[in-house]
Amino acid sequence: MFWQAQKAEDVGMAMMMVKPGWFVDVVDAARLHVAGLVDEGVQGERLYGFAHEFIWDDVLKVMREMEPEGTFLGDFGMERDGVEVRTRDRAEAVLKECFGTGWTSLKDSVTRNVESFTKRSVGGDAGWIGK
Repeated sequence: MFWQAQKAEDVGMAMMMVKPGWFVDVVDAARLHVAGLVDEGVQGERLYGFAHEFIWDDVLKVMREMEPEGTFLGDFGMERDGVEVRTRDRAEAVLKECFGTGWTSLKDSVTRNVESFTKRSVGGDAGWIGK
């Protein structure tokens, strides 16, 4: 929606359903599930997938960097929630121990997501977005 939006109303549903706060890349979430199952050092604990704080303006910034000539919405002027998630450090340590890398950045996550649709690298009915 954000890639193709021409006015704020075009993304209203997305903004209502996904409030800014924290995000986690789908690959990191999957890795945390696997690590929780196979890492003997993880015993009776929850691994919280809070990679990075974000606001929708951050997502738009990444999109503008991806396609500088594109026409994207202006910033919404949102504020960060400022909540500290202390448990995220343990989950990142497990990711590093099991997979050799920590959290995926918002930039990498958004870039991969957009490219999977715009470059038609996702099978099935995906890959239909153009700009």
